[in-house]
Amino acid sequence: MIFSFEPDVMMFVQRLLEPLSGFFKLITHLGSETVCIVLMAAVYWCINKQAGERIGFITLFTTCTNGALKDIFRIERPIGYPGIHTDSKLAAELETASSPTGYRYSYSFPSGHSQTAGAMYTSAAVTYRKKWGYFAAAFIILAVGLSRMVVGVHWPTDVVAGWIEGIGFSLLLCRLLDRFSGKARFRVYLLFGGAVALFTLAFAGCDDTMKSLGSLIGFIAAVAFEDRYVQFETKGVPVWKRCLRLALGLALLFGVRLGLKALFPATLLFNFLRYFLLLVIGMGIYPFLFKKLNF
Repeated sequence: MIFSFEPDVMMFVQRLLEPLSGFFKLITHLGSETVCIVLMAAVYWCINKQAGERIGFITLFTTCTNGALKDIFRIERPIGYPGIHTDSKLAAELETASSPTGYRYSYSFPSGHSQTAGAMYTSAAVTYRKKWGYFAAAFIILAVGLSRMVVGVHWPTDVVAGWIEGIGFSLLLCRLLDRFSGKARFRVYLLFGGAVALFTLAFAGCDDTMKSLGSLIGFIAAVAFEDRYVQFETKGVPVWKRCLRLALGLALLFGVRLGLKALFPATLLFNFLRYFLLLVIGMGIYPFLFKKLNF
C-alpha cells in the first residue's frame, strides 16, 4: 500500500531532476552492494581496521533489518506505474525468483540503497569526526535517496524510511560501540546480531534477506576469528603493501562471489551460505593469509 500523494511526488521529482538523470544514475551506485564491499574492504584491510569493523557491522545490521521489513510490508515498486519512468537496466537487476507472493521484483519498502547509504556514510562520519566528513556524508545520503526516485525504483516513503533506518541505527550503534570498546564490543555484536537474526528468520521470504543474514553472521564469526588468531595491523604498513592487499583481496572476493553463485543453487539456504562464506573469507581467512605472507 502506498499513499495517494506518492505517484505525484515521484513524477514531480523525475521532471525536476531529469536534466541531472545521468548524474543520479551514477550516484545511485554509492548505495549498492558492490560499492559497499569495496569501501568496507578498503577501510578494514588498508586504512583503519577498527573503523572498518565498526562501519561493516552497522551497515550489515541495518541491511538485515531492511530485508526483514521488506518481507513484512511486501510493498511493490513503482516499476510499470503509469507516468513513472524506470531505468530498464536497474529494473532488470531487481528481478527475483524467490518472492513468496510471485511478485517479479524485490520489494520496495524501505529503500535498501537509502538505508545502506544512511548507515555506511553516517557511521563513517561519526567514527572519523571530521567536519568535511559530515557534509560529504549528508550530500551522498541525500543524493542516493533522491536517485532511487529519479531512476524510478522506489516510492518517496521508501526513501525516507531507509534514511531513518540507516541513520537512526547508525547513531545508536556508534554510541554503544563507543561505550563498549575492545573485547566488550562483542557483547553488542552478539546482542544486536542475535536479535536481528531471530527477527529476520521470523519473516525471511526472499533471497536478499537471507544474503543479508548470512553476511552479518559471517561477519561476526570472521571478526571473532581475526581477533583471536590473526590480529593484523593497518598502522605503519607501507602504501604499496596496502595497495597490494586491496587489489588481491578484491580479486579474491569478487572471484569467490561469482564462483559460489555458479556453484550453489539459487535457494534461500544456499544464498545464506554463499554470503556467510564470503564474509568469513574476506574478513577472517584473507587477513590471516596476508599477515602470514607479510603484505
